[in-house]
Parts: sequence; C-alpha cells; structure tokens
Amino acid sequence: MGAPAEDPGRMVKWRLRQLHYDLSASQVVRQAQVKVAFRLFLAVSRERAVPGPSLLSHFRPRWGSERFTRIFPEILRQARAQGLGKDRVRLKDATPVSAHSAIPAAVRVVAQTREQVLRAAEGFAGPEVAAQRAQE
Repeated sequence: MGAPAEDPGRMVKWRLRQLHYDLSASQVVRQAQVKVAFRLFLAVSRERAVPGPSLLSHFRPRWGSERFTRIFPEILRQARAQGLGKDRVRLKDATPVSAHSAIPAAVRVVAQTREQVLRAAEGFAGPEVAAQRAQE
C-alpha cells in the first residue's frame, strides 16, 4: 500500500511553480519547505509534509507539455476573471550596452569627486590626504 493520491489541482500548482521559477523537482520541494509563500500558493499547511521530488518527477511526463498547454489558457482566464492578471504586454531588454563616450565622463566625475573629498579632509586629516595625493 502506497501513499495517498495527491490532488491533481495541487500537482498542477507544483508544476506551475517549477516552470515560473525555472526550478528542478528537488529545488521546488526545498522552496516549499522553507518559503511560506510557496506553501500558501500550493495550499500545503505547515503541519503537512511536503511531497518528495519523485512525485513531481512522475507527474510531469504523465501530463506532458500538450496537456499542460491545453489547461494553461484556462488557468489564465480564471486568474483574469478574479482580477489577478491584466492583458498588458511588458517587454524588457536587459542587454548590457556600454557607450565608449560614457566611460571617460564617468572617470572624470569620479576623479572630481575624489578631489573634492580630499580638499574637504585636508583640515583634519592632512597627513592622510598628503599620502593619498602621493599615490596619484
């Protein structure tokens, strides 16, 4: 006799957490053990043991991407009906771009700020300021 069956709705929530945070089965189980927000989303009380990662690993191929793709639009529809989502598209580009003209300007600003700090410190820390200027 094995463990009691897990609620399929809860298993879908586990899978959503995995996909949303790009976690392995072991990682999502660990997160559910330490994060209250995960437990709330998954409807797992503090007293209840978190299922093992093998349960999630067995669940994934049973549902497959095709079935999950079918139910995901319904999940979104229900969330929108409850006011939890909006149909806005927000694209972000985080590609690092460094303009060559910005680098000299930044270096100049740092040098000017350093000089202002040294001038302000001369009155009470003269020897240290002299030592800093000698390093230039």
